[in-house]
Amino acid sequence: MARSRGCRGLQRHGLLRAAGLCLPVLATVACGSFGLRAAGTAFLPAARGPTGRITRSTATRRPASLGKEIDELLYPPEEMFDLKDDDVLRVIYPGARDLTAIFWSIIVPISSLGFLIVGASAGLGYNLVDLTPFGEYLGFLKPGPAIKWEPQGIFMSFWGAGGLFLYGPFTWYLVLTNKGNGFCEFNKRTKRVTIIRDEECILDIGWNEVRAVKLTWQDLDLGNREVFLILNNGNEVHFQDKSEDPPKRLLERKAAVISDFMGKDLEVDDFS
Repeated sequence: MARSRGCRGLQRHGLLRAAGLCLPVLATVACGSFGLRAAGTAFLPAARGPTGRITRSTATRRPASLGKEIDELLYPPEEMFDLKDDDVLRVIYPGARDLTAIFWSIIVPISSLGFLIVGASAGLGYNLVDLTPFGEYLGFLKPGPAIKWEPQGIFMSFWGAGGLFLYGPFTWYLVLTNKGNGFCEFNKRTKRVTIIRDEECILDIGWNEVRAVKLTWQDLDLGNREVFLILNNGNEVHFQDKSEDPPKRLLERKAAVISDFMGKDLEVDDFS
């Protein structure tokens, strides 16, 4: 009986030891999917050095890299600031030339041309695509029997003309000229804040004119969520890119970085 109990005890001990060896592997796999493989080392048994003494040098070095990975995960560098060096911090304005604007500047004029052809064909009573050698392949641009000049033809012609002759040229003008591009620069050497847009200086003030950095946050869908400067005379300088809608933690980090960079007080209006 005693021997049987001892065998069962060894079996339980073996199972627990196997589970203890599997635990770090499972933890490392789970953490690795989030880029946190270093967290698995907390479960690993301590390594033994050449003298047989237990050492945790590897485990003690991991938390620093783990903290950096978590920081980059919560505050992606590409969404923060452009640091030219330790004395120059920039907020980049990308301008109108992005993939979304280019996509719609191509799609909308083409679809508008189709609307205009169908609407005009309904008004003229003749399929305009038949005037081209590709008419048999453009059957989708021929108005069906249910499409009449009033009201479908009028609506489609109006929509097509607006998209082709108004929206199309305007969006292509913005894309080609990249309107709105520039930057806001905080220069610690010159102690100045400079805003450049479309190669034009919009603002150039000294740090001595700035009283504080302010963060305002509202949970409403159209609420104000931004970081800006408050001048000594009470005026506000809004330098944030309006096309951005960053999460609250990112705005808080941006406000703290600028406040510390300029050596100014940080004011917070949190209406969440």
